[in-house]
Amino acid sequence: MGETGYFDIVEGQSLPSGMLQYIRLVALCGSDAFLLESIFRNTIWGHLELPVTRSNEELICRVVRDACKFVISGFTNTIEKDEKLLEEGKDLGWKWLSR
Repeated sequence: MGETGYFDIVEGQSLPSGMLQYIRLVALCGSDAFLLESIFRNTIWGHLELPVTRSNEELICRVVRDACKFVISGFTNTIEKDEKLLEEGKDLGWKWLSR
């Protein structure tokens, strides 16, 4: 199948519409998989607006946490280096570097 969902997460904003439903759908397994039966095909998205089971919610939390750890691991800077860059930017008049 190979379907991939993309969601932009923006600081200070709610999670994107459909993100949790999509992750819950992807995480369906075991006894939760009954929701994939054809009888639910027209209503599954509504069912996924709420938690399916505790194990499904725990799995989606692990998936999101692991995805965040993966992205963060790609950053090579430290907090100290970032703070130094911000200070250097202020000294050079780069106001856009500070919040």
